Amino acid sequence: TCWESPENIAKKLGIDPKTVRKYQKALVNRNWIKQVGTSGKTKPTIEYQIIDLWPFNMNYYDQKEKGIVPESVKNENSSPKIRETVPKEKGTVTNKEELLKKNQKEEEKALTFEELKNSNKFSDLELEIIKAFMKFGFSVTSQKLNDLEDWLEELETDFLDEVNILQEVKKWRDYFELKPPKNTKKSFRNWLIKSKEYAKNNSQR
Repeated sequence: TCWESPENIAKKLGIDPKTVRKYQKALVNRNWIKQVGTSGKTKPTIEYQIIDLWPFNMNYYDQKEKGIVPESVKNENSSPKIRETVPKEKGTVTNKEELLKKNQKEEEKALTFEELKNSNKFSDLELEIIKAFMKFGFSVTSQKLNDLEDWLEELETDFLDEVNILQEVKKWRDYFELKPPKNTKKSFRNWLIKSKEYAKNNSQR
């Protein structure tokens, strides 16, 4: 297993920690590595285990020889956005306009938690944060999916090595249960800032 923090990996490779987190998530989504827990108490980091890829490789080439598109390729080419093509024979302006309106409505429709989970864009920790947010009426559409992903990555970069985000999101959720925050993301980020300052002050004593 590997429990090296993204910051340490980034420092050794000379790249940005966000890049490390991005490709860690990509490897998890492809089932090449998996999260097996966290390591460390004061600054917990996610622990990963490398998956035995030999069976995947054998299955991939077996399917390829049979002319079947492997699932891994389908997943890589899939997009969270809904796209519909207009048949050339019936490609009237009216049909195109109706499809455009339908697509727009689909993109503006709030996604359910299961849809967000099945998008394979978010880690287990990020899904816990989203679940807590949704308790207070937070919603996200297909159009805002990438924005949410970027926001969560930035949040982890800023706080993951300083505070236990999983514990803090539970504390934050319970604290605001009776009086939900007006701005969910801003409220939680401010909560983590205070938790980070508190942890820093205690370590200096």
